[in-house]
Amino acid sequence: EPWLHQELTGYQFADERLGWRFSMVLKQLADEETAESIPLACQDWANTKAAHRFFANERVSEADILEGIFGRLASLADIAIGYSLHAENVGN
Repeated sequence: EPWLHQELTGYQFADERLGWRFSMVLKQLADEETAESIPLACQDWANTKAAHRFFANERVSEADILEGIFGRLASLADIAIGYSLHAENVGN
């Protein structure tokens, strides 16, 4: 999924496997048809348990997840500001 790769560029976890699991959870939760809860999004017990284990993992913190979110938002803001500055220069 190209959008998923873009969304995950700012995330750094202590273990590569945690990053992989986070990408799986994020992909499952992004599905609008089933994302009402983790069990509905994961659709089976094994994936539900894996998602809960990810969020309960001592090596995953809120800061890890928020750092990635804020990093992605900053890059999107940079893009928007660059576009805005370019549009202003083109108009002159």
